Formats: sequence, structure tokens, C-alpha cells
Amino acid sequence: MARLAGDAAMYSFIGDVVVHPDHQGAGLERRMVDALVNWSKTHGIRTTLLIASSDVVPFYEPLGFTSDPSSVMKYAPDAPTASDSTK
Repeated sequence: MARLAGDAAMYSFIGDVVVHPDHQGAGLERRMVDALVNWSKTHGIRTTLLIASSDVVPFYEPLGFTSDPSSVMKYAPDAPTASDSTK
């Protein structure tokens, strides 16, 4: 499973890329991501974003994705912040 969301003009976002363990290693994740990136390209989307945990970043780099931690922001009002850990 994989989802693509965005504004259909400037950006798209790939999320929830998941392959059942019984089917991992068969290239399904790569094909899903490639299909979503290609859809974005053919529809004139300028940027495709993807958030991945650090352990799978090496998988996405050969697909053309680069790490850019400065562009990710998160709103989680109930989550502890960095300043909470210094108290």
C-alpha cells in the first residue's frame, strides 16, 4: 500500500508505503514508489516529498530521494518537546 497526496500543482507527498512481510524483497515497494513519482511527473508536479524513518532512508536514496531534515515540521501539541527534557 502507498498513498499520494498533494495540491496537484506544486507538490505531492508519498506516505504510508507498506509491504506485507510475506511479500517484502520482491520489488513491490520500489514499483509503488516509482509509479507514484511517475504520476506526479506526468501531471507536472514540481516536487515529490516522502517522509521515511532513518532505517529506510538508504532504500529511498537510489530512487532519487535526498534527506532534507530542514524542511520537515511537525505539529503535535501533546507530544513532549526538546525543552521538556531539559527540565
